[in-house]
Amino acid sequence: MEGALAVVTGGANGIGKGIVRALLERGATVVIADIEEPVLDATVAELGVEFGESAVSGVQTDVSDETSVEALADHVFATFGRCNVLFNNAGVGSGGGGKAWTNEPNDWKWCFGVNVFGT
Repeated sequence: MEGALAVVTGGANGIGKGIVRALLERGATVVIADIEEPVLDATVAELGVEFGESAVSGVQTDVSDETSVEALADHVFATFGRCNVLFNNAGVGSGGGGKAWTNEPNDWKWCFGVNVFGT
């Protein structure tokens, strides 16, 4: 992975953050794409201290929104000129638990937007 440019969606926490860390440990430069800007900023700051500020950056991205994803791609190619690795890691559940059929339609719309159309 040495010298590769990787983009990880949903990379600010959980499994995505673990993927980002593994890529950085192997010498990749990583762009983290995540919808949660405060968490994204904190993760970029944390990993920037550990691996160097030039090794990791973040772009707030809503993978369920085509314009947001296009802005991410534009940023990556304008800044780095390439993308060697793309992890479509972003994923969400359809609500707060319980019986799935009791979830609101907006919960399902969000879930499908991220998990189906966003990947």
